[in-house]
Parts: sequence; C-alpha cells; structure tokens
Amino acid sequence: MSTGVSQQEKDGSPPSLTLCQWLHLIGKVARSLCIIILRSIAAPFRLPKGQTCSRYVRYEGMRVFQTALSAVEKQNALPSTESTCRRFSRKRGLSQKDVQLPDGTKVHWIGSPDAPRVIAYFHGGGYAAPALSQHISFLYDNVSRYRDVSILVLSYDLASETKNHYPRQLRQAVSMLNYLINEANKMPSNISLVGNSAGCHLMLGLLLHISHPSPLAPSLEIPGQLYQAILTSPWVTFDVSARSMETNKDKDIICPSALAYWGQNVLSGAKVDPWNTPLSAPRQWWSDLKVGDILILYGGDEVMHDDVAEFSSILKAAHPRTTVYELPGECHEQVLINDLLHLNMEPLSGKIFSDWMEEHLRDGKS
Repeated sequence: MSTGVSQQEKDGSPPSLTLCQWLHLIGKVARSLCIIILRSIAAPFRLPKGQTCSRYVRYEGMRVFQTALSAVEKQNALPSTESTCRRFSRKRGLSQKDVQLPDGTKVHWIGSPDAPRVIAYFHGGGYAAPALSQHISFLYDNVSRYRDVSILVLSYDLASETKNHYPRQLRQAVSMLNYLINEANKMPSNISLVGNSAGCHLMLGLLLHISHPSPLAPSLEIPGQLYQAILTSPWVTFDVSARSMETNKDKDIICPSALAYWGQNVLSGAKVDPWNTPLSAPRQWWSDLKVGDILILYGGDEVMHDDVAEFSSILKAAHPRTTVYELPGECHEQVLINDLLHLNMEPLSGKIFSDWMEEHLRDGKS
C-alpha cells in the first residue's frame, strides 16, 4: 500500500507554545476557573431536571474549558496519547510497544503484539485532544481477563488551526488496519474496532472506505470481515443545527459551539463527503460493510442525540447486525466522564459495554 505522504505530514506533533503563549494559557485557565466559581453560585437556580448541583457544576466546568482553550493549547497542556499509553502500561505492569508506520503514523500496543485477537482503539477528543487515561483504562479493564486479546491504540495526528487536517486521520486509520492485517498478520475476523466520539467518526469513515474507497486515501482490500465494531457516543456530522443541540445544551458535557469549532478545525475548508460526514453517506453504502456485529451506545442527554438517533436508524436498517442502546439520563461518553469527574453513579452504558464484550470475547469466540 503506497502512502504518498509528504515529510511535513509525517510530523504530526502539535506546534509548541512560546513563553508568552504559555502565560496567555495560564491566564485563560485562571479566568475559566473564575467563571466556573460564579456559575456554581448560580447553579441551584439553573439545574436541569434530574441533575444534582454537584453534577451540574462539574459538567459546566467541562463546557467552560472546551470553549476557552484552542486546539494547540489543549495539545500542549495534556500528555500525548503515546505518553498516556506508556504510563498506563507501566502502571499496570504490561508489555508495551510503540510502532511507527511508513506514513509516520504511530500505534501503541498494550499487551502482547503476538496475541491472536486485537482491539483496535480509536480515541475521542474532537480530533483536537489526545487520549485520556480513562479511555485506556476502561477498555483494558473490560478485556484484561482474556489472555489472547491485546489492544492497539491509534495515535492519530491531532488537528490544529495550522496542520493535521482531513483526510490525514482517515489515511492513518487505513494505515493502521493495513499494518494489522498485512504486517502483524492478524485475521480480520480477529480484529474488533472500538471507539468513542470522534474516534467513532474515524471508524465509520474507515468502514465506508473499505467498501467504497475515498479518492483521498489509499484503498485497502481485506480478506473477509472484521469481527465487530463498538461505537460510544459517535460523532456523525459536523452540522450543529439538530434540535437536541439546544434542548440538551445544559445537560451534556459537550457544547454545540465546541463541536462546530472542532469540525471546522479538522476540515479546514475541505468539502463535506461521506467519509467525513457519515450521516450524509448514501444509505445503501451501509449495507455492504465488511464487519460483523455493531454496537452503538449513546445518551439521552447528549447534544448529538438527534443526529446519533437518525444515523443509528439508517445503519440498523442497512446492516441488520446492528444493536443500538439509547441511555436515558446519560451524557456524552457517560461511563468515561464518571471516572474523569468522579461522579457517584453507575451508568447503564458501562454494564452494556461489559456484557457485550464478555459475550463476544469469552471462550476465544471470534
């Protein structure tokens, strides 16, 4: 598979901040904390139905920081996906291996690369932020009992105002799957795709590309079907005009304005197409996906609720092996947000995910 990647594209590292920019970032953080304090005072008078004051304030904090920081500021302030994977593996005493592919893409093994079954993981973050430790730990905790399963994390290049724009991430997803099948010699029937939010967006673009190749990425033929795909809170369109964007804006951790910014950031003027906007793809394209079972989980309180509901209906009609759960009262990626914000609740999405994994991975089932 020819990569056709320039040397500039191979360097996906974020632009570094200058001293003045770091000082500006610190000022933004301080200002954001002041805003959160003021809004926490007003919280008892603004609570959405069913939310506690503590939960509302924590969600509000997420929303404030989403809109306060630029993509480059987040990428400099947060540890990279690579360092998060290394730290997680070291903490858990796991074997860990980093691989750089010919196009510059980095992938990270958590567990043995020789394991016959693989979970290919696509993290969320609006294409602007790296994987969080909560992403990795939740997935690992659900597969660690299966000794013949390892995790491969795609460290796709994060989009900023000046670099790493579409279709770079789609090309990287193709590169990772090509590596798994043609270099790591994994059977497609032993490969599971798992993603969150923007990671689901990338997964869906990849699945479409396999059956209906995009002219913007190398084609990839696979022998047989991938085993399964699990999507949590999938991002399916860059449009933010759905009704739930307004009705759920005080219930979710995601801001419609942040979604719009992230979408503009990664597209950077590129035209909307089926691979970057799954909701706009021809419906018949979903009928010949090269994947077995598909699970979609999304919250009833998500701003993306209406878009995900519409997409899920389309996918289920075209691909009957699709199972969809709408979780009332849950926000975007609720099970991960619980851990991140230390919320005292047990979301149903976590149990469904765990039960699904057990059913599909136990006894070496593939």
